[in-house]
Amino acid sequence: TFDTGSLDDEEPQPHIIIDLFRVWEPSRADPVNHNEVMQFVRDLCKKFNVQRVTFDQWHSFEHVRKLTELGIQAEKKSLARAEYMEFAATVADERLEGPNDERLLDELKHLVILPTGKIDHPNRHHNDISEAVCGVIRNCVEFESPDSELNLVTLDSLMRSRRERELHTETHAAIVDMPEDIKTFLRGMKAI
Repeated sequence: TFDTGSLDDEEPQPHIIIDLFRVWEPSRADPVNHNEVMQFVRDLCKKFNVQRVTFDQWHSFEHVRKLTELGIQAEKKSLARAEYMEFAATVADERLEGPNDERLLDELKHLVILPTGKIDHPNRHHNDISEAVCGVIRNCVEFESPDSELNLVTLDSLMRSRRERELHTETHAAIVDMPEDIKTFLRGMKAI
């Protein structure tokens, strides 16, 4: 869901609200029922305008294939630096609302950026929920309607806007209004 907010009284910024949060946790006694997951996704797609469904590595090939056959855009997507940075900018700008889930917060605290640029977690920690949240933010930003009145702001556009403001301020700071008495004197001079 999109809502509008503002950052320092500038143009409206995308405000992302996570309305639904569902986790399937497997155990040895009760593995994840993949048919239940697929039915849940199909039901959501019938009720809402779902632009894309993303999966991590686990059983993703078959899920993506089945959803694509049903006309639902689906893909396998691992959490990468770009998605993480988009998430970080959204959180830093206080443009994200979602459930206060301890597992999500714990995952986010343990994420690391590997030298390859991949975002991952150390052993004994998971990143499934944080990966899903970062994917949601990426999808919301990417699929925002181009004819929407909402002005989309990404980390890159915020940095570009900041650089332009700083350059504009430096340029205008160098131009000082001429005192009125000097202007009058110069207007009265005649060329020889």
